Amino acid sequence: MNPYHDPVIPYDLILEGSEAPFAMLEGTVITRRQFFEEARYQGRQETSCHPLINVHEDPYAFSLSLLGAWLMGGMVLLPPDRSDQRRETMKQPFPGVSAGRFGERQHPSGRGLRHCSDERLIWPVLHQEVLVAYTSGSTGQPIPHIKTFGMLLDGARLIDGFLGGTQGVTLISTVPQQHMYGLELSVLLPLFCGALLSGNKPFYPADIMAALDQAPRPRALVTTPLHLKILLDSGLSMPPIDWMVSATAPLHQDLATVLERSFDAPLFEIYGCTEAGSLAGRRPSGGSSWRWFEGVRSYRDDGEVFVEADHFPERIALQDELTALDSCHFTLEGRCSDLINIAGKRNSLKGLEAHFRGIEGLHDVALMIPEWGGEGAVARLVAFVVADETLTNQVILEALRHCLDPVFVPRRLHRVDRLPRNALGKMTMADLKALLDDLPKAFGSPDGA
Repeated sequence: MNPYHDPVIPYDLILEGSEAPFAMLEGTVITRRQFFEEARYQGRQETSCHPLINVHEDPYAFSLSLLGAWLMGGMVLLPPDRSDQRRETMKQPFPGVSAGRFGERQHPSGRGLRHCSDERLIWPVLHQEVLVAYTSGSTGQPIPHIKTFGMLLDGARLIDGFLGGTQGVTLISTVPQQHMYGLELSVLLPLFCGALLSGNKPFYPADIMAALDQAPRPRALVTTPLHLKILLDSGLSMPPIDWMVSATAPLHQDLATVLERSFDAPLFEIYGCTEAGSLAGRRPSGGSSWRWFEGVRSYRDDGEVFVEADHFPERIALQDELTALDSCHFTLEGRCSDLINIAGKRNSLKGLEAHFRGIEGLHDVALMIPEWGGEGAVARLVAFVVADETLTNQVILEALRHCLDPVFVPRRLHRVDRLPRNALGKMTMADLKALLDDLPKAFGSPDGA
């Protein structure tokens, strides 16, 4: 029998080597058997099977809570942010939802593990709904998407295949586990594919360097373009790593090449969405095209792009505009809500921002088109930038004129100390509009901006 298609899957058929390491916590190795038994014990402390909102920041505590809920037949909700207001909003469509947590993580030496090795640990069945992931809400309200156990299992295996196998690789992640990309890479790869979970959740450059330095090799960095750019600009010396992986926004080829050269490691990029999980990958230093993961198929229907795969219960509509190169490859034109048209010419805001980030000394940028002017007025881009004082606006604009069509070069730049980004490096439209609202005060009128 192929255990992959068994409707009830015991963990020892999925994860061979129960004494193999699962996590590294403050220098202490937690084996797979220890983790699963502790998760089962934790799950039994929760007598209800109602949905559980998992708000743990600690990766190990998050993983215990996740698996513990699954083993008791429960569903887990992943909040797009940690605010109390958001959690209250999430409870509305799920009567009886619990916002509580399982036991907080203790020091590994005093965990008080409960051993239940005489029992067979049973996973949820493949078609069981086990997770609700929410979109970030950057363009509006977060939208929930239900995931089956099979979708998560197969999705992790596709990522593992793209990365060439992750068994034994320590994954240092800067991405919250509540985000689909962070969940798949930093939690599901250890759970299903034998990668090693790190107990660290670093954010600042020095913390990332320290976490990498403490992790056993082979080791990899799971991160975002924003963190990679911050690391590059910090000038700190990166400890030896085996590879890097990035998602949430496309990387410019030139920047990807610089990152690989500076950190002496290959950089891979993953394309996906909350609705479907990870779908495709590429090495951005090698070109702009993406390759669908094995078994993922795309097609266009009535102007929309859909993807389907054996582990999807139904086809899924994408919110991105793609150009198919063949049945396996495509180029990403941008988010449908992110595509703009100026003077009859189309482009993507995220694609344009990638050109800004390729300028040395420019640390961050956000672009938008304000709703100024009446009917027939020509749209103009507004750019907010975080840059070194020695990098003048004139130098930035001159660099942009060499790589962009003139209609996409902002008329002027607005310098800010920082942009209001969340842990994923994203901003809501409300945040951008708040920045925009300050411009008339500083520049006299919208037309002057």
